[in-house]
Amino acid sequence: MADIPDISQGWLALLGAVLGGSGLKVIEAWLNRSKDKEDAASQLRNELRGEIRSLRDELKNVEDELDKCRGKYYELLDEFVRAKGELAAAVRNLRNNTLDE
Repeated sequence: MADIPDISQGWLALLGAVLGGSGLKVIEAWLNRSKDKEDAASQLRNELRGEIRSLRDELKNVEDELDKCRGKYYELLDEFVRAKGELAAAVRNLRNNTLDE
């Protein structure tokens, strides 16, 4: 027979372990691809939920600020109407007093 190198049992076991381990990792990565896609989609959904939560909080703050501004507006409007009425009464009194003289 030809000269075939004699490989010992230890080297065969080592070669088998390396090839078997790397093959197992390749198969495992191939099988987990869909899980990785699901994890990415789940992460994206969680980020969107967080963003929605923050937008809702911001909207609530803006609505609260709007309510405060609206309250101030109506207070000023009441004060204006009251002042306008007082002015009209004062003008009437002044006219009446000047007509009486």
